[in-house]
Amino acid sequence: MYPVLLNSPHLTIGSYSVFLAVAVVLSTALAVREAERRTTGLTYGLALCALAGALVGARAFWILQFSHPGQLWRALMIWSPGLVLYGGVAGGMAVAVVGLHRRRVPILPALDAAVPYLALGEGIARIGCFLAGCCWGRPCGLPWAVRFPAGSLAHQHQIEQGFVEASSTIPLPVHPTQLYMMAGLFLVFALLKVGLARFPFPGFVLTAYLFLYGALRFTVEAFRGDSERVFASMTLSQIISLAVCVLAAGALAVVGMRRLRTSVL
Repeated sequence: MYPVLLNSPHLTIGSYSVFLAVAVVLSTALAVREAERRTTGLTYGLALCALAGALVGARAFWILQFSHPGQLWRALMIWSPGLVLYGGVAGGMAVAVVGLHRRRVPILPALDAAVPYLALGEGIARIGCFLAGCCWGRPCGLPWAVRFPAGSLAHQHQIEQGFVEASSTIPLPVHPTQLYMMAGLFLVFALLKVGLARFPFPGFVLTAYLFLYGALRFTVEAFRGDSERVFASMTLSQIISLAVCVLAAGALAVVGMRRLRTSVL
């Protein structure tokens, strides 16, 4: 755990901020290059606006879930740990859809070109989560479990939950859920790139992203230690993930049946 990469009297640079910045710059540049190659109408200006909407949306969702609505103004502090992807997807896509509509260019091909790099960017950002010690997992005894240092967020949570004594300086090892998400998102990126190359129909890559991310998030949430269970032992993100998976799978099934019926006729 290295929450601070540089600490001097005049400058402090957090690891989360560094990896978030790398993720933002790299994923945005690659998404726009892909969009330009496919002539979808997604420009750097629009991508940056969508990115701003995504970061504010992700931060706002986190505040609504873990803090108080009165703190929503903190959504503008996008460099702080505490982002929820579903809020980011909603905010970023809303801005992108409005921008593409105003430019009178097809919306789905542009989103198809961009979403693989959304998965790539979030995978990179999860490295920052791991170094910062947020989004930690439940205690476990698996060989690949990690132990965050005394005083970390995971350690404080274990004390609050009674897993360890308040005087203990040795936290319990936990699931490295940040690394689970990182590996899963890199795999999602690779799968979406294959789908983008084949491009069965406009909106396929976007819908596949929603299904794959929903399935990944639902699974990893089961091992999270920081997320409150709100219904039927599921976290809020699991409930949203389940709904997203069902809707995305339904959309893919409907379009697939229509294409099959058309090809038969």
